[in-house]
Amino acid sequence: MRLPSFIKLPSNKHFDFPTRFYDADKERIENRKKEIQAELDAENSQTRASLEKQRENLKNRIDFSQYRRDREDRRSSFIFVTVGAVLLISFYIGFTIWLQ
Repeated sequence: MRLPSFIKLPSNKHFDFPTRFYDADKERIENRKKEIQAELDAENSQTRASLEKQRENLKNRIDFSQYRRDREDRRSSFIFVTVGAVLLISFYIGFTIWLQ
């Protein structure tokens, strides 16, 4: 049995170094995977840009249809007020002539 000591004695160092092997097939497969992923990312970015453009077009069409609807509402309100005013004036004139 060993007694505890305050002096540390040198010991052998242990290394955990994994061995490496070059695998040409694995390297080729990894490069091909990276190429395919880059192609897919490029297609996805084009698809996203296309979707953004479609959303913008749809938003513009909705905005224009709301503008057109508001303009038609104003026009119909103007026509309603004009017809009402013409009828009111004609009834007033007719009533004043009938009273005389």
